[in-house]
Amino acid sequence: MARANKGYEIRPMVCDWALDIPMGYTTFVLYFSSRNNAELVKEVLEWEDAHPNEATPYQPTLTPPNEWVSVDNKLPKNGVPVLIGNPHWDYPVVASCAGYGVWMDSWHQKMTFTPTYWMPLPERPKEDE
Repeated sequence: MARANKGYEIRPMVCDWALDIPMGYTTFVLYFSSRNNAELVKEVLEWEDAHPNEATPYQPTLTPPNEWVSVDNKLPKNGVPVLIGNPHWDYPVVASCAGYGVWMDSWHQKMTFTPTYWMPLPERPKEDE
């Protein structure tokens, strides 16, 4: 839901400060232990509202970028496990391509249905040393 571009209000609470952020038909409330922090967040929100088309600096995320590839554009290397999907499926599955139009499931059985897109499997998490 998009924020409204006006109406931010800082108000005192018992031992805290609250910043009201209008969100459509409701108001989101952030609580702060100091008024300075509430003022800083209010200034950032007002700047974002005043500059809606400014470039957002890169922020790392926990999810990789969307790397789905249409099977019409490119196929994965033969025998390499990938995630495959189809708009009619509830979730993607792991399979490998065994040549154009032939897909093998993770039990090395020929699949009777054809995916419409695929993506490489994500890297496994590394153990903390």
